[in-house]
Amino acid sequence: MGTKYIYTALLIISFIQGGFSQTLPTNTEFYKTKELNINLAEFSGSKYLSEKFEKASINDELSNKKLLAFVRYDLLNDVFEVKENLTQSSPSYLKKASATSLNINNATFEYTSYQNQSNSRELGYIQVLGDIHNGKLYAKHLAELRLPQKAKTTLEKDRKGKISQVVYYILVTDDNTKIIDIDKKSIVELFPDSYSSKIKSFLKKTKNKVRNVDDVISVLNFARTL
Repeated sequence: MGTKYIYTALLIISFIQGGFSQTLPTNTEFYKTKELNINLAEFSGSKYLSEKFEKASINDELSNKKLLAFVRYDLLNDVFEVKENLTQSSPSYLKKASATSLNINNATFEYTSYQNQSNSRELGYIQVLGDIHNGKLYAKHLAELRLPQKAKTTLEKDRKGKISQVVYYILVTDDNTKIIDIDKKSIVELFPDSYSSKIKSFLKKTKNKVRNVDDVISVLNFARTL
């Protein structure tokens, strides 16, 4: 059995003008529920989109306040760890609240309702990729677990668990929301026919294989210049 991770004093970020304030929530929330019954030491791979804490602008759109801090995205638990500065020993956890967004290295993440892979709605962070001619494109980052496996015989070895990072794309239009696959062919189809030849030339010239989120963003940025 894995070690239980119990979080009884979850810190949240308060947007208070003139300072960086941390307070206990009114109702205790256990953001790390997916880790309660696993031991991450038994898994290879990282639960973070990036292990490094990076400078970010955290925006509370309801109060129109901004906070500068250092963050990293825990994909397994869909939560952002936050430090006021890089010398801070332990991070706090960004409060999950609607109308909250983060900008990290020109990448924008929003906390909102989105369509999951089961075609139902849930709350969480999604990355805003950009506009297309008839809607908006988002990416949802996830961490998937392959559980450890004990050897069945003395001739076998225990198999370590694995954390894999995956992403899927969500297209939102005025009258529809759907999960889509994106590759070199399908990304051209997201734009008007008049864009097709130029986007294909751009993909060929830049050797863009449209295999990851950065590849998709580069195509969207190019299309905005047309």
